[in-house]
Amino acid sequence: MPDRLTREEIERMEELLKTAVTSRSRLAFTRAAYAFIPKAIEELKRREWVSVEERLPEKEERVLFVTTGGARFVGSTGDRNIPGDNWWYTASDHFEPSEITHWMSLPAPPHTRGIDDAIAE
Repeated sequence: MPDRLTREEIERMEELLKTAVTSRSRLAFTRAAYAFIPKAIEELKRREWVSVEERLPEKEERVLFVTTGGARFVGSTGDRNIPGDNWWYTASDHFEPSEITHWMSLPAPPHTRGIDDAIAE
């Protein structure tokens, strides 16, 4: 074996190295994408209307809900401290359970820069 590599051999090794890195990156990306799929499906399910006959949201979870008349409100169900409280509440009104047909989870609020972020810097 010669002590030195030819220019062609060096260029070929560089090409092989680039391909190996690219393949490794693609593999990492593919794994990350597959890991993300169940999370994406779960998030899409959270954005679907759920019939109150199918299931109810957690007590005091803020959700978007629809009345039998088609009006939409943001509110929550019941009070954990009052057993049997199945009413739906908004900031200014309340509804009997029979008045609600569907509900949907609210998306998480966006992160806004606050005083804690400024202090952390």
